[in-house]
Amino acid sequence: MIPECPWRFGERYLATDFVQVNNIAILEKAHSLYVQDNDTFIQEVANYVRDEFYYPLDNSGNPAASGQLLRHGKGLMSYHFKHCVYYAWSFPNEAITAGCGICIDTAHLATSLLRAKENPDTWVVLGDVLAVDGTLLGRHAWTAVPYKKDIYVLETTVHDANVNNMIKASEVYDKTSDWAQRNGLYYSVQAKYNESEFVGEGPLAYAIIQIMGLPMKEIELWGLDGTLRIKGKKLNKEWRREEIVKQKAILEAFS
Repeated sequence: MIPECPWRFGERYLATDFVQVNNIAILEKAHSLYVQDNDTFIQEVANYVRDEFYYPLDNSGNPAASGQLLRHGKGLMSYHFKHCVYYAWSFPNEAITAGCGICIDTAHLATSLLRAKENPDTWVVLGDVLAVDGTLLGRHAWTAVPYKKDIYVLETTVHDANVNNMIKASEVYDKTSDWAQRNGLYYSVQAKYNESEFVGEGPLAYAIIQIMGLPMKEIELWGLDGTLRIKGKKLNKEWRREEIVKQKAILEAFS
């Protein structure tokens, strides 16, 4: 079963639809980044996502993941169709055009670029970021890719120049590793997918897509159904507060 993404503008997409290996923009960019050999290409993709994109923030410094679609304009201020959402995924080509994206957007982009060339065992990974004491810091997305004869986590939300945004998965996934103990956090996998396959690995595998854009605190209190009955604006405000904490911890760990 492949979960459906619920956050677009009335359109319906599966999670796997957001990994686009045959998109023209993706193919052109992958070709331009490929030099010498595959490991070099992987590093070029990692550098590209790190250096050419930014994590979108609003004027108050809060993560911005909202979206608005206007179609069939009939005048200066009115439209036949208008739909706004507080949280939306971008397709990889949209991320290229915008030059920015939250974790899921840049993970889709990096995975699409890598799979467009010689990396069939590359995945978008969804999971949890946890403090080493077990405290849940937030839901997250990243790219997992074979690199230098090992599996690496490509952290696509790090956008500081010269920072190493690729760490061995065995270090990032193990709370007892030197990397986790030194930085105070680790990642736990719930699911992974590419353009055709969705693999559940954790207890929230098939629910995590629905809860990624929702505040953890509200879900703990009211469950998913109860949380969805709360006004979207309030939910998004709480999610952004939690996202700031998670993203700060990630940036410190990869700095």
